[in-house]
Amino acid sequence: MKILAKRMRELRKSRNLSQKQAAEEIGIKSDDYKNYELEKANPKIPTLVTIAKFYGVSINFLLGIDEQKIRYFDKECNISFAENLRRIRNEHQLSLEKLANGVGISRRMVSYYEQGKKVPTLKTLIKIANFLEISIDEIVGDIC
Repeated sequence: MKILAKRMRELRKSRNLSQKQAAEEIGIKSDDYKNYELEKANPKIPTLVTIAKFYGVSINFLLGIDEQKIRYFDKECNISFAENLRRIRNEHQLSLEKLANGVGISRRMVSYYEQGKKVPTLKTLIKIANFLEISIDEIVGDIC
């Protein structure tokens, strides 16, 4: 994602860090960090959350969905993505099928997400958040 790469680069440079230094402080491989900035790879959700926390910005900001840098969640990690998704889907009174159809994925995949057996790609995560009309930070919460 072009905007993710750009924002990571800008945030890193604003702290006068090399890619290697940023990667070390975040706790990821320097090659992985480099690939995120070069748009060769996208971080998995837990890594994206860690990057957002490190820079003190929202995931929506990192992905270019929002211009506000403020994070929605800064509490301790105690709710998983799976629990958040299930809770939010129930609050919206959606069946697994309705959510799956709205996002364009299978009912089984939504079930896997809610059971914590699988984690969506960034592209799918964005689709889920858009369909539910919530921020990515709200659905992801804090993942350790």
